[in-house]
Amino acid sequence: MPYVARTGGLGWVIILLVAFAFLSDCAVRLIFDVVEMLGMHRAAGDVTYQRLGQTLFGSWGYLVASWSVTLQQVGACVAYV
Repeated sequence: MPYVARTGGLGWVIILLVAFAFLSDCAVRLIFDVVEMLGMHRAAGDVTYQRLGQTLFGSWGYLVASWSVTLQQVGACVAYV
């Protein structure tokens, strides 16, 4: 982050940080809205990305959601190393 702030400017970093925070908040709210519209029960623990993808898009949605979660976890592990 310091390198990006130095080369791109602190102003752009702050603008992009606020923009991505806003977009992330919108995405989480949309996920909650879809879960409520589908009648999935959050308290029962049956809401996962894979189940949501399968409910919305069938077997392809399940596979895409599974690979998405897997790649996110691999990316975090690689970044850590």
